[in-house]
Amino acid sequence: HRSGGPYFCFSDTSAVSNSSLQRTGIKVSQFCKLIRDIKCREKTIILDCCHIERPPSKEAAKRPVVVYPPATFYSDIAYKAECRVLGSCKLGGEGRPPEFGEQPPKASLNQPVLVDRKEDGTYHKGVVSSCNEDGTYDVTFSDEDLQQSIPRYLLRPRSKEDLAAEAE
Repeated sequence: HRSGGPYFCFSDTSAVSNSSLQRTGIKVSQFCKLIRDIKCREKTIILDCCHIERPPSKEAAKRPVVVYPPATFYSDIAYKAECRVLGSCKLGGEGRPPEFGEQPPKASLNQPVLVDRKEDGTYHKGVVSSCNEDGTYDVTFSDEDLQQSIPRYLLRPRSKEDLAAEAE
């Protein structure tokens, strides 16, 4: 969404403007931070959600189109919120929700990763250059920029397909 989404919207959320969406919904990244900041050993969230796409025209508004959350939706929330996620909604495309008890994996030294550097859902390619004692990581990016103390929830392992395509 233009207001820095994606957002969780509720039955009374108004998306008629960016400001009304910001007042009545909650950014997924903000929700994840709230969950991540809860101090406890184990966290599980249950998501019962679906997505209705804004219709492309007034005529289509009479027939809203149901769009399932992206295939990585539950795993993205699990990574960013550092918790388990149970979801009731079918996901789009390939993928699966994390299994009960599944935690975001830890990264290892020299592992190719994607990093959400600004917590805006935009991932940048990098390689883990250090695994710190506090559970954070130092990552070197393709432009040789080094970012230190990156929390685990901002990292995702790079897929085998991504690495294979890059090698070609």
